[in-house]
Amino acid sequence: MIGREDQEVRLFLQGDAALCAKSGQDVPKGYYNLERSTLEELTDWTVWADKVLVF
Repeated sequence: MIGREDQEVRLFLQGDAALCAKSGQDVPKGYYNLERSTLEELTDWTVWADKVLVF
């Protein structure tokens, strides 16, 4: 778990980091499938967030 029970952390991968989130992944059971999202979702998350970290 990341953060605290009363907190929520969201991660949006861009650029080279998104290569690990290829569409149609065949990941082992128990691992996350990180298919790509949209810029619209990134915008929604940014509006939702109290703080945004970029690195």
